[in-house]
Amino acid sequence: MRLLLVLLFLHHFAFAQGVWTSKAPFAGMNRDDGVSFTIGQFGYLGTGMDAGFGLTKDFWRYDPATNSWSQIADLNGTKRQYSASFMLNSTGYVVSGIDENGVYQTDNWAYDPILNSWSSKTPLPAAGRSGARGFSHSGNGFLVSGRNQTTCFDDLWIYNPTSDSWAQGPDLPGLPRFVAAGFNSPNGFHIGTGRDITGNYFDDWMEFDV
Repeated sequence: MRLLLVLLFLHHFAFAQGVWTSKAPFAGMNRDDGVSFTIGQFGYLGTGMDAGFGLTKDFWRYDPATNSWSQIADLNGTKRQYSASFMLNSTGYVVSGIDENGVYQTDNWAYDPILNSWSSKTPLPAAGRSGARGFSHSGNGFLVSGRNQTTCFDDLWIYNPTSDSWAQGPDLPGLPRFVAAGFNSPNGFHIGTGRDITGNYFDDWMEFDV
């Protein structure tokens, strides 16, 4: 019994040793509401509202091997914030958002890291929106929820990169919302929290099984 207790203590101690490490600061202007994705070993971050309350469309790549940032090609289209993103087949996708003219977007941009270029793909076939949540799973991209000026959404859209097409999935079972949180799971993805445009905040949590 004493040996078992020691082993349990060591197991707990071993998993309690995670450490935060400061890395090179982001090399672009200070901002919030940007969008990010990962391709291979590199992280990518761009768009958002800068410290001067201006919207942006610049994009940056983080290399963990050298702990350094380098600027890549700007996102095509208008400057924006609150976009959604996902990564499929070593390609990063940025979808929707609200631009500097207050227009809620439906456009869909794909980033090729080999060519360092963005190409236009089939737009989201639904209302323009900001604050949607993007996921990738089983070779497809998923975009769910979001808002425009007057409405929050609970719809789910599934993007097929092979056919460059969208199909509508089942609606989110909870209330319509934007700026929800989420993460992938072995069978699909989880989503929850967020808020609506009248100021109601949510604590529910749901899983979509792909």
